[in-house]
Amino acid sequence: MGMFDYFVAALECPGCGKTSAADASTDMQTKIRRQPSLANLSVGDPLSFTLDEAIGAGYLSLKPWQPGEPIHLVDSWSCPQCHKERWAEIVIEGLVIRSIESVTLNDTLIARTHLISDRYT
Repeated sequence: MGMFDYFVAALECPGCGKTSAADASTDMQTKIRRQPSLANLSVGDPLSFTLDEAIGAGYLSLKPWQPGEPIHLVDSWSCPQCHKERWAEIVIEGLVIRSIESVTLNDTLIARTHLISDRYT
């Protein structure tokens, strides 16, 4: 079984309104790092990956990335209270996680998204 990491943040569920703990209870798994090790990845943590590696790790490319701009990645998470699948936007700038926030899928979000979880299909 392959290893993975978790993106972690306190995320407000758009359905039930509860806020999760900033831990792996949201089950936001990622294999974006070259050697995932069940680490909790949060704001301020460095990431090292290429776009090709991200695509190989289960993300779909929606918009071409231009050097110098932040990478907008959208991943799925599960609300620990209502157990519904939700979405989060992870902004990566200079290969450092700058923000992780709960979001609702809409045209504006999709228009700025470079990478999205393959659960989107």
